[in-house]
Amino acid sequence: MNLPLSAYDLRARWRAVAEREAEERRGIPPAVRWQQLNALLTFAAEAGLDWKHRDEREVAEVRRRWIRIKEAFEGNG
Repeated sequence: MNLPLSAYDLRARWRAVAEREAEERRGIPPAVRWQQLNALLTFAAEAGLDWKHRDEREVAEVRRRWIRIKEAFEGNG
């Protein structure tokens, strides 16, 4: 019989996954990262996305949302 995982267990698993992903990213050579960045920018251009446009009001709102999420996650909100 498997017991459901606690929130603590789930957070620990996600931390382990994040650490593993970070290790993998650190192992990617700069030339490959550059190719990946160029591929993303090419995709954005071909999709007609205006990735250079920056609306400071939108950026501020997204930052406020992330702060609220972080505070709720850390138990400060």
